[in-house]
Amino acid sequence: MTEKMEGRPWMFDVVGRPTEFVVGRPEIIEDILLTQFKSFGKGEYVHEVLNDLIGDGIFSVDGHKWMRQRKTASNLFSMRELRESMATIVQENANTLNGILECTMSKSESLDLFHLLNRFTFEVISEIAFGIKFGGLLSESEHPVETAFNCAQQRMFERFLEPTWLWKLQRWLDIGSERKLKKNVQIIDNTCYNIISRSIEERHTMGSTASGSKRNIISLFLDGVSDGAKIEQDLDPKFLRDIVVSFMTAGRDSTTAALSWVFYTVSQYPEVEKKIREEIISKVPELASGAIASPSATQANELVYLEAVVKEVLRLNPAVPSNIREALEDVVLCDGTIVKAGEAVSWSSYSLGRMPHIWGLDAKEFKPERWIDATRGKLVTVSPCKYPLFNAGPRSCLGTKLAMMEIKITAASVLSKYHLTVVPGQTITYRIGLSLAMKNGLNIKVEKVNRPSC
Repeated sequence: MTEKMEGRPWMFDVVGRPTEFVVGRPEIIEDILLTQFKSFGKGEYVHEVLNDLIGDGIFSVDGHKWMRQRKTASNLFSMRELRESMATIVQENANTLNGILECTMSKSESLDLFHLLNRFTFEVISEIAFGIKFGGLLSESEHPVETAFNCAQQRMFERFLEPTWLWKLQRWLDIGSERKLKKNVQIIDNTCYNIISRSIEERHTMGSTASGSKRNIISLFLDGVSDGAKIEQDLDPKFLRDIVVSFMTAGRDSTTAALSWVFYTVSQYPEVEKKIREEIISKVPELASGAIASPSATQANELVYLEAVVKEVLRLNPAVPSNIREALEDVVLCDGTIVKAGEAVSWSSYSLGRMPHIWGLDAKEFKPERWIDATRGKLVTVSPCKYPLFNAGPRSCLGTKLAMMEIKITAASVLSKYHLTVVPGQTITYRIGLSLAMKNGLNIKVEKVNRPSC
C-alpha cells in the first residue's frame, strides 16, 4: 500500500488501538524525527505494550526519563573502554564461531547458521552487558535466559497486532501467551537482579575499582552516574535492570538478523563474495593469510566494500523493519496531513528500501556499489531519513557504529576462511517480529577457502 501511494500518508484503524498514519517519504520522516521532534514520542501506547519486558527503559519512555538515560548512555557509548572491550569480546566469540564452522566442515555436516548466530549474538551482548559468559555458543541448546528473551520479544510484537483489551484481559486472567510471558520475564528478572545486586554490593565494599578489568555496561554505568542525580536512584536495581534489558533487546535480535541476511545474500552472489575476499587480501593481509583469526576494529573499519555489502543487505532486509511514534499534541505534517494528539505515525524501513521514487528504478536490485563513490572509493553519505534503519534525530541509535563493527568483524572473520553454501530445498523467508529474522532458519554447508599464496 505504501509503495502504491508512493510514500504519501495513508490511515487505518484497528479496534482497541490508536488511529495510525503510515508514511513513506524521507521528508515526512525527517519532519517527525527532527523538525517536529518534540511533538512526537513513544507515547503511552508503546510504553504500555513494552512495559512488562522493557519497563522504563530508554526505548519506551519520553521526557525526563528518556533524556536522563540518553545522556548517560551517550557518555557510555563514547567511552574508549566500552569500544575496546566490545571489540575484544566480538573477536573472541568470532573465533569460537569459526571453530564450530571448522568442526562442522570436518564432519561434512550441515548446520543451522541462523540459530548459531542467535547464540553468538546472545553470548556477545551478555558479556558486554553483564561481564559474564553464559557459555551458550558451545552448547547444543539455548540457555534458558536466551530462550526467555526470544519468547518475550516475540510476545511484545504480537501485542502490537492485537487489540489492547485482548492482551490485557489475558494478562489479568493469567492465561495463554501472557502467562508464558510472565514466566519468561521472571527468568530474565531473576538473572538480571542477581548480577546487578552482586555488582552493586561489590561497588559498596570495594569502590568503583571492583569491576577491575571487566568493562561491561553495568560497571561502566555505575562508574559514570552523576550529573546531579541521586545516587540512591542511580543504584536502584530496577532502574539498572530496565537499562540493561533495553540494551540487550535492541542489540541482539537485530544483529542476528543482520548477520544472517548478510551471509545468506553473499552466498547467492559469488562475484560479491569474491570482491569481499579480494578486499580482505588487499587491506587486511594478516587475516587472509591466517596470521590473525579475526580483524581488529581498526582493520574492520578499512573494509569499505564489506560495509557497502552490509548496508545494501540491510536496505533490502532491514533488521528492524518498522517504527512508530505517537503525536503528543495536534500536529500538521509538512505535507499538510493533520495528526491529532494520541494518534500514531509509522513507517516501514522494509518498504522504504524498495521504493523506486527513493532509490531509483533499480531499487529492488542488490547493488553494493550504490554505497561507494566511484571516484573516491569511499562510502557515500545517505540521509538517515532515507535509510532509517538506525533512526534519526535526537533518538538516533547510539550503538550504530558498535553494531556495524560487530557485523564487519564477524563477517570478515568467517568469509576470510569459509565459503558457506545454502542447503537446497529450503524456504528462506521472514519471521515477522520486532526484528526481521529468518522464519525457518538457515541450513548451510561449510567449505574451506584457499589461502592466498605468498
